[in-house]
Amino acid sequence: MRESLKNKVMVFFMLTVSMGVVILLLTGMDNDSSALKEEALTPSAVKYIQNCFKEATLYIDFLNGSTIVVAATKWEANEEENKFIPFLILSPDKPGKVLWLKASWINSISASPDGKKIAYSVNFIHPFAVWLIDLQEKRVSQVAPDITQGKFPGAVFFLDDKHLVLELMEKRLWEEGFKPSHNIYLYQPELLLKGKERERFKKLNDLFWQHKLTPQQAKEYAVLYAKCLKELEKKLKPEEKKELEEQNKALMQAITGREVYIIDLETGEGVIQGRWIGGCFPR
Repeated sequence: MRESLKNKVMVFFMLTVSMGVVILLLTGMDNDSSALKEEALTPSAVKYIQNCFKEATLYIDFLNGSTIVVAATKWEANEEENKFIPFLILSPDKPGKVLWLKASWINSISASPDGKKIAYSVNFIHPFAVWLIDLQEKRVSQVAPDITQGKFPGAVFFLDDKHLVLELMEKRLWEEGFKPSHNIYLYQPELLLKGKERERFKKLNDLFWQHKLTPQQAKEYAVLYAKCLKELEKKLKPEEKKELEEQNKALMQAITGREVYIIDLETGEGVIQGRWIGGCFPR
């Protein structure tokens, strides 16, 4: 009898320990302090950041007062596993510092009004997710994974210090709209041009994706792009045209059917506020 009771106690103890280990592991996955490193601006850090800023999209937001955060991504496939993105924090009355975030790509940032948190979204290499950087605790945690799963991001921004607004689209429709094609001209439209026009378009196209086109360059880019489309239409087969029409339909459905959520950062719960229907947001 005593031996049986002892065995039951041991089993209960082992189960309790196992559950505790699982909970700790899960907590570590959702609230990670190893994904973020902070350091002062050193000459080597400044040189690396300058290289990132040359060929990448810049994301800038105010943390509080006159303090700003600048993030830039420069994705290279062979660095996917060990990529750190710099979050440069600058203030006119304090020494600058950099936060190194372990990630391959980000596509938006938003700082909380009190300057204590930064939200960012990822969707290029990994499945779409929204993450939150706690600048005081130096931790990174995922926001509302149950809501963002199977979705694609629109806007991500703070409503106030405790609430985050997410604009989401159906990932399935979005991916249908950008289904891979065997037509090389869709991925390299510059091949439809010749000589100096081809080289000029390539340069302007790079600036476009970096969000660095001047108004004059934007006009020139539009003219060259229109010329590419005109040449592309001549080369497309009937079945390719039909496929592009179907993709465009899926993309429009994804864009016009966007959902808007407000996430409570204290509870992690999200409430849908409405949907974009045909470009209109019902209140």
